[in-house]
Amino acid sequence: MILKRSLIINILVWTALIVYMVFAVRHCSVRNSGIVCSGLNIVVKDSARYRFVTPQSIEDILKSKGIGYDSVRLDSVNIAGVERALAENPYIKQYKVYTTLNGKLNIELRQRKPLVRIQSDNGYKIYITDDMNVVPVNNFHVDVPVVTGMPQLPFDKDFIGCIFAETDGEKKSDENNDFIHNLINFVNFLNNSTFWSAQIVQINVISGNQIELVPRAGDQIILLGELDGYKARLDKLMKFYTKGLPYEGWNRYKYIDLRFKDQVICRT
Repeated sequence: MILKRSLIINILVWTALIVYMVFAVRHCSVRNSGIVCSGLNIVVKDSARYRFVTPQSIEDILKSKGIGYDSVRLDSVNIAGVERALAENPYIKQYKVYTTLNGKLNIELRQRKPLVRIQSDNGYKIYITDDMNVVPVNNFHVDVPVVTGMPQLPFDKDFIGCIFAETDGEKKSDENNDFIHNLINFVNFLNNSTFWSAQIVQINVISGNQIELVPRAGDQIILLGELDGYKARLDKLMKFYTKGLPYEGWNRYKYIDLRFKDQVICRT
């Protein structure tokens, strides 16, 4: 008897909650239907670090798409259109679009984080981001390692999007996928090292995807060679920095070759 009474009470409580929730949703819908949009509120969460997009540029995008909001009823604002416009912007990683009872159309967003800039002799002017997307270089400068020279990349110069995405069931290119994987791993290694992230300012790609490094300290070019096994070669360079250069002087050598096992070959 007690169990039956408890079950009836639970059913009544849940029924009351469901009725209340339905009423609340309908009440809010009725209230929203009479509210006119009084403006746009845009928050770029990481604007202190990156300025690929700004509130003004987002407003300009919405205008170019013909998406109106001023003096439009909140329930008539084209939220889906706003979301599509934001999704098309390669610099935007995450976004949230919603309206509030004070009449505002709200947009919150985060930008993609650049990992490396490629500004090459063979026509690439792009950033690769930490979520493996290719975005164009724009007027905003980001202090990240720069890749120059002639990198052979597995996508066209005008490509924008995820590096490893598939198109019509096929990769954009079957060539040089290993190189871009290794390059990204190498850049991540540099960025995660206090010393190397400060020391290496440029990665130059020469024939055969061989790597030259341009250091911040020292007047020399460092020939790293292929990216396979780069950690052992950088360890060898670190030993040379700590045990050899203090006696020889940082600017004595113009070219340091790390390609050969257990050797550091220097040329003046």
